[in-house]
Amino acid sequence: MKVPFLVRKLRHDDGLLSTSAALTFGIAAIGIGSIITVLVASTEAASAADAAAQSAVRAATKAQTPAGAERAAREAVDKNAETSLADCELVDIDVGAMLPGEAISVVVTCESSDAGYGQWATLGRTYEGEATEVIDAFRTGE
Repeated sequence: MKVPFLVRKLRHDDGLLSTSAALTFGIAAIGIGSIITVLVASTEAASAADAAAQSAVRAATKAQTPAGAERAAREAVDKNAETSLADCELVDIDVGAMLPGEAISVVVTCESSDAGYGQWATLGRTYEGEATEVIDAFRTGE
């Protein structure tokens, strides 16, 4: 009875095949892990920008004055940054005349912070979040 080639090869294996396989799988695992980290960091920064913009515009609509709206929006962005892995800042706010029925628009930018994934994961990209909300006639606040 003839023994298959692979069986003959494995009988005389000195471990070189196992070592090569272990190295290949290890390198592949590191590569896949790096790709996942980049995707998660990018998603986190983009989500942080959208969440910060939404929080800022909601806080601004509750204010009674344009100055109060801008202050409330900045405070909301700063508060949102405390729980996020991204550094966000308020770039622009358009409050108009602050009359009921008018819209307030906010633009926020975010980058991955050095905590967590670090900026290497997002390659220094800046993510922008925009939100617009209508001022309620029965708003409360400052």
